[in-house]
Order: sequence, then structure tokens, then C-alpha cells
Amino acid sequence: MHDTFAFAFEKIIGESAWTKRTRRRILQVSNYSYPVLITGPIGSGRELIARAIHAHSPRADHPFIPFRCGAVPEPLRASQLFGQVDGAPGLARAATLGCFGAAEGGTLFLDEAGDLDQDSQLQLLFALREKRIVPFGAERSSSADVRLIASTSQDLDSEVQGGRFSFELLYRLNILPVTSLGLRDRVEDVEPLVRHWMARVTLENGLPLKQLTPAAMALLQSYEWPGNVDQLRSVVERAILFNDEHRLRPEAFSALMEEPDSNRHQPQTKAIESVNQHESILPIDVVDGKWQTLAQMEAEFIRSTLVEARYNQVVAARLLAIPLNDLMSKIAQHRIALSPLGHDAGAFR
Repeated sequence: MHDTFAFAFEKIIGESAWTKRTRRRILQVSNYSYPVLITGPIGSGRELIARAIHAHSPRADHPFIPFRCGAVPEPLRASQLFGQVDGAPGLARAATLGCFGAAEGGTLFLDEAGDLDQDSQLQLLFALREKRIVPFGAERSSSADVRLIASTSQDLDSEVQGGRFSFELLYRLNILPVTSLGLRDRVEDVEPLVRHWMARVTLENGLPLKQLTPAAMALLQSYEWPGNVDQLRSVVERAILFNDEHRLRPEAFSALMEEPDSNRHQPQTKAIESVNQHESILPIDVVDGKWQTLAQMEAEFIRSTLVEARYNQVVAARLLAIPLNDLMSKIAQHRIALSPLGHDAGAFR
């Protein structure tokens, strides 16, 4: 039995429209056995999406096998993917199962499918069309009950036009398309992702829970993240492990975010200006247009608390440690909807 919960769609953290749409999409496509093609930049969570699809599918109790197409030398791809018979020429003499065989009844995930060579593309096309595979050196094909999920950071339409990728294979892989966005296109997900990893890293390492100053969060939200979610996670983890302070300031992150080979994606952090000995903020040109007012931050915090309290205002008031009447006054002041649909959920609902 596989741990399906570990990659359930609830683990796709965020509050952006893309995140909510992707959760719904995962539930839609997980019910079918047709191939899925996940497109999006490197580090944007394509494998997490693939694992979530598998975890919610009828195949969840069977293996999920990832295959890194670009990481395997071209002469070995056929045997790695489709297996080989005992004594196959030119390779190791022992028979191998291959990824298709290992994923029998489950899901095979092809990471960076655009890196497949022409021969592997032809064999994969045969497998999709006939639901059968031919192990390297074999004279007969064998059945393959495998759900295929592929991902790519390349523009496969351009690869087809350039003659580097099979049009028919793209057509068959792209039956159920899913798009993964880079982090710069879903800034709303930065804060929930950061808070999730802060809680996880501190818990796993027996550390006290840390907090970010508003200026530190603004820095993370203003950065373009060329490495996407993977880079954000790495930066947060290192900042927590390398700093003893309870409240992490911008300087805990700025050095970790530097790209030694390119300044294209750097936020314009000329310096961290000290306001006083207790806090620092970014130069004004860094956060121009992104900095929240105190009222906006208060409204957003109240909204988050209401969500946590499932829109029960009594519970929310206790969490915020304020009288219920004060909470109701602030809800009216900020015009905060009292339910996900925008209707009044009531104080005791």
C-alpha cells in the first residue's frame, strides 16, 4: 500500500487562482487512464502534480515510477524504459524489467519528455497505441497496463515543427493537458508556501517556530524566482537552519537568493536600509507597488483567520484575542465576505 496522502492535492500549497484551478484539474484527470501532459518551467511542481494525480487515481495502490528522460544516456534509454531480455547485445547481459514493467498497474512519469530521442519516441508511440511494449532484444511484444504522465519545460509544438519531436506522439500524450505556472506568475502562493515550509522545517529539526518580518516577506514576494518553487523552498530551508533569530529579517534571505551567473532575476536590492536597531526595510524602489498598507494587512489577516475558523466569528475572535464586537466592527470596516461564496455565514455558524 502506497502513502497516497503524502501527495494528495491538498499538498499543493497556495491560494492563487492557478492553485485552486489545478486542484480541481487533478481530481478531474485522476479518474481516467488516458495520458496526461504537464507543461511548465523547471522547478514549478510538475512532479508533485503528477504524484497527486496518481494518488487520487484508481491506480494509487500500484507503483508510481519516475523516469528522467534527459538523465539517461541515449543508448540506454530503450532498456531503461522498456526492459531487455537476457543476453541482449551491446548491454548488460542480465534481463531487466524496465520502467514500464516496474510501473505495471500503476503510473509511469516521464520527466522532460521532450528530451527523448527519435527511437524512444517511436517505441513510446507504439506502447501508447497498442498498449504493448517490446523489451530490448525481444522478438515479441508484451502487454503493458500503465498510465502515462509526461512533463516538459519545452515548447513541444516548436519541437514538432523543427522535426525533433513526433507530432503523433505529442497528440497522444496531450489528451489531458495540465499547465504548471512559474512562481512569478502566482505571487499569491509565496506566503502560504513560505509558512508551510517554515512550520515543516522547524518541526522536523526540533527548532522553535520562526516568523518573518513584513519586510522579509515583501522581499520574497518581490523576487522573480527563476528556480520557481524548488528555489523558494531551498532558500527558506537554509535561512531557517543558518539563523538563530526568532524573527527572520530580509538579510537572512537576500544573500541566499543571489544568482552567481545572472543578475536578470535579481530584485533591485541595492541595500537593506536600517530604520532602527530592531527592524529593517527594503529601499522604496524594491517594494513600489507591492507594499501593503497596515489596513490591508489587517484585513488580510482577518480573512485568513476566518478561513481557519471556518467562518465562525466567535472562534475567529478567540484566535485573534479580541472581543467579538470588535471583530464584527472590523469585518464591516474592511467589507470582508463572511463565507467562501460571499454570503453572511453568521456569528455562530
